[in-house]
Amino acid sequence: MLASAPLSLFLSAALLGAALAPPPDDSGGAEADAGEDRVRTVLLIAGEDDSHAAGTHEYAATVAALAEYLKDSNVGERLRVETAVGWPKDAAALDRADCVFLYSGGGDRDEKNHPLLVGDRWSQLEAAAARGCGVVLLHWSTFLPDRLHDSAMAVVGGRFDYEGGEHPKGWESRINFAQPTVTPTADHPVTDGVEPHHLHDEFYHHLSFPKAKAGWTPLLTAPLPEDDGTTSSQTVAWALERAVTSGGSIHRAVGFTGGHFEKNLKGEGTEANHRRFLMNAIAWSAGLEIPRGGVRTFDELWTPVSRTDAKLPYEVEKEPDWIDDRIRDMDPGPFFFSSLSLPDGEKILKGVAITVPGASPEEHVAVDTLTGVARCGWGGRFLEHTDRRYGLIDLPKVGGECVWSLPKTARWTVRDESGEVTPAEVKYDALTVDGPDVTLHFTIAGEVVRFLADENGTRYESGLGGEKLSPPAGGPGLRVRWQLGAPYADPAPRWTPLVTAGRLGKPLAESAEAFAVDTVDLPFDNPPNALLFLSGLGFTPDGTAYVAAAHGDVWQVRGLDGDLSQIEWRRFATGFYQPLGMTVRLTAESEPEIFALGRDRITKLIDVNGDGEADRYESFNADLDIIGQPHAYAMGLETDAEGNFYFLKSGSASTKQGGCLVQVTADGAEMKVVATGFRHPNGIGLSPEGSSFAGLVTAADNEGNWVPATPLHLIDPSVAVSDAAAAKYYAGFVPTAHREATIAFDQPALWMPRAVCTSAGGQCWVPCDDHCDEAWGSLAGSMLHLSYGRCTANLVLTEDLHVPGAPRAQGAVMPLPGVTFQAGVCRGRFFPGTADLWVCGLDGWQTAAVKDGCLQRLRRTDAPVRLPTSLKVHRDGLELRFATELAEEAADPANWDIEAWTYKRTADYGSPELRPSDPEQEGHDVWPVAAVSLSPDRRGAYLSIPRLEPVMQYSLHADLTAADAAPVPVRLFGTIHHAGDRWLGWGGEGG
Repeated sequence: MLASAPLSLFLSAALLGAALAPPPDDSGGAEADAGEDRVRTVLLIAGEDDSHAAGTHEYAATVAALAEYLKDSNVGERLRVETAVGWPKDAAALDRADCVFLYSGGGDRDEKNHPLLVGDRWSQLEAAAARGCGVVLLHWSTFLPDRLHDSAMAVVGGRFDYEGGEHPKGWESRINFAQPTVTPTADHPVTDGVEPHHLHDEFYHHLSFPKAKAGWTPLLTAPLPEDDGTTSSQTVAWALERAVTSGGSIHRAVGFTGGHFEKNLKGEGTEANHRRFLMNAIAWSAGLEIPRGGVRTFDELWTPVSRTDAKLPYEVEKEPDWIDDRIRDMDPGPFFFSSLSLPDGEKILKGVAITVPGASPEEHVAVDTLTGVARCGWGGRFLEHTDRRYGLIDLPKVGGECVWSLPKTARWTVRDESGEVTPAEVKYDALTVDGPDVTLHFTIAGEVVRFLADENGTRYESGLGGEKLSPPAGGPGLRVRWQLGAPYADPAPRWTPLVTAGRLGKPLAESAEAFAVDTVDLPFDNPPNALLFLSGLGFTPDGTAYVAAAHGDVWQVRGLDGDLSQIEWRRFATGFYQPLGMTVRLTAESEPEIFALGRDRITKLIDVNGDGEADRYESFNADLDIIGQPHAYAMGLETDAEGNFYFLKSGSASTKQGGCLVQVTADGAEMKVVATGFRHPNGIGLSPEGSSFAGLVTAADNEGNWVPATPLHLIDPSVAVSDAAAAKYYAGFVPTAHREATIAFDQPALWMPRAVCTSAGGQCWVPCDDHCDEAWGSLAGSMLHLSYGRCTANLVLTEDLHVPGAPRAQGAVMPLPGVTFQAGVCRGRFFPGTADLWVCGLDGWQTAAVKDGCLQRLRRTDAPVRLPTSLKVHRDGLELRFATELAEEAADPANWDIEAWTYKRTADYGSPELRPSDPEQEGHDVWPVAAVSLSPDRRGAYLSIPRLEPVMQYSLHADLTAADAAPVPVRLFGTIHHAGDRWLGWGGEGG
């Protein structure tokens, strides 16, 4: 806990005992030297290109991929990764290295083709190994000559013998293309998390290994052909570990003879076990202990794991279930913002790809908005999207061969009055669209510069002040004009409006007919083949909705009031970088402003000519730090009374906002971190004026590694952004925390079990106004939590705590009886001037969704609400209030069932439910209800619970009836941080 943090905001982990202590050491594997905690340097060396076909022996691409995987892995914070194509030019590179990895040509054709056999490089490697530096050789790099046999056995532990045999080529060792089952043969750190797997590869076997096997371990075997046509099990990977100095330094080495095909490591068809083996090998050889389950990529850390307690089909879905290539058929419009993979293996982190109307052969161009540089132009297909996870996980690629390209170092320059040329400062301002023509607006060295893509091709234009500017050579040129004209004309709308209808749902019997769910038909069949995975929602005061779709669109929707008989859809904006947040903010003059949140920025959308489509995409704030990795989304978008924006960001701790709650000031000028330590938080809300937690931000993280269940946090942004210590509010997820990993994390107000929420959406607050006061009664001002995983809405009962050492609140959650939606609901807004909640959602990985997306209304009917309305924890029991009078049966303790359990935070995905009385044993503790006291108005029940104590999770179930015989189901799941005073009876006059 932070010493200077407000006690009302933070909770010491000691409050809930050992189960909530800082994360235990989860590492395993071989012992390393005493400097285990220090950061290790790995040097990944790629050989120069050789004559192999594309997709094979991709030395540089393989090294680049491994570097990226390692940096973003669960050992990434303990590694410093350096790469080189060809032997490092930095003479000190080997001296810094704790491990040298080499993937290159071999020495059988010509020794100069093997980087280690040129000059004194082998001697350099011997010297590095002698001080304890690890060595990993992959594939052809294992071809080493007889003259180095003894040294190779000490440095690597094995080699391909190409000189000592009777093979026509003089080989003792053999080569075979095969697709065998590769099997780990040893319980070794390098094989931790590696399962038997099929691998199509070129394997070397019948290798030369040391005669003395002390410290030598075979790691992988595969059945491979012999010369006589039979098959035998052959060692294809091995490890070596030996002491090399009297001071106890250890030299470790790994060899693997596969690695021919690039596809096994990266891209579609990647074999995760192959990738994990290589990462384990590098990390172990560098002296690190391997985490339990092996070194895992950022992508793997975010991949849901099928649970043994899964009950529904979607809970056991895996990667093949999420393959969907429909994004490839979608017309994205004339431009598309994204991080973009280029043919040379580089990335544009914040880019926009643009179709150039009427141009050839340069049909498309990619512009880096960070530098203002047009990086490449190409013909053919616009973009190539992956089909993995509905096309929402991997970066798109340039869809054809580049006609021209510029290096990532290309920059604009400015010439001062003395003639000195320096790099120019660049700021991207906006994109405007005029039919098929696209213009990017920049400020470069203080001058307005436009990049145009129209029927005349591509070019830059500026006013007379642009004479001092120079774009990088080799790309579009700069035209300096006397004055710049209007950025766009008044085009006709690009997209045809679509009309659907809605259906009014019947009152739900499970809720005693208090609620109904109405459904709008989405225009799934539409001319541009636009996908409708809905991910954001905002309303203007007149009831016009703006709805974001995760694949890049914003739709304007009208007709959501009344009977839903005619719903008009307009494709209002296109080309966003996975917009997962949407909001409407009112100006001082009550004019609506439309904002969308993508992975790269907050964009303000302006319909200049009033044709129902955005013409200007204004970069409102682009301070997000992104590195183009998967699972690094920006999610939700809320505004407070002052107009400040809030959203959640997942991603690596190597970025400024990874795993954070973020605030952007009302003018868009500044981005601040409010809270950190989140894993993959998709759910956000902002409590309104009139609620008991007015002004607090709610943030729900998702279960996974170090997050044992779904937590719901209440955070005071006015404290967090003004106090230097509280600004680092730590929610508890170690790998992306911007704080030291050993610190006690701050407890959420509430944990939610998988039975309620397998993956969180956002939170909505029932407004405190005349409409909702009448329709929702005592639930006006209450919080509703949306579950993306379960596709449900849930009532959250919160209890305000002002207790030293405790969080701001504790509470319980209850699924609204019978309320389910067609897709994973993430965002919700109340329709202006009504008591109706509109929600939107999308399909994805491990959700109960039955449609790509949904836009549905949770409507209060005329029937009374029969739900719990408040909950208070006493030292000896629970006090509940209800929205209806209860029948006498509620006073019978036998009608109430209470169980309690806890969770354990580990690097594993989630946690089993564990008994608080024995946290090593799976199961629940039963808390018997000793007595029940009903309030005089029969709308309250006090449950005397002798065993009640602080606990991470409890369930309270009862099937009650109201005084009028209507059902009153109780399905509460809560968290207890603090048990208050003894109950003194109704009105405080005795129990």
